Amino acid sequence: MEVFQIEKNIRGLLVVATVSPLVGVLGTIQGLVGFYSQPGVLEGKAPSLAMSDAVYQALLSSALGLSIAIPAYLFYSYLASRSRQIVHSLERAGTEAVCLVCDARQRREAGESMNGRGV
Repeated sequence: MEVFQIEKNIRGLLVVATVSPLVGVLGTIQGLVGFYSQPGVLEGKAPSLAMSDAVYQALLSSALGLSIAIPAYLFYSYLASRSRQIVHSLERAGTEAVCLVCDARQRREAGESMNGRGV
């Protein structure tokens, strides 16, 4: 249960890192479709300045999506690694605590059996 509590908020970063490039590509496609749907573009009558501006706007959305996705994924990777380290430390501490209790019980039982035989 603790593992879920540690990792539950990290998954949101993974979603952002996964979805933002797709949103950028969607913006690129919408920009290019918007440009090519203008009258005269398909006949070759579009001015080159309008075309370069449309391509710039379309690629800008892809760049924005990637500029959000890359840091989000790096941050997710760092936090996921850190959470795995914390979970490992918790598991190891729990195992050591159980071993200490078992060792103490064995020593107590061994001490009681030694006292019981000597009487």
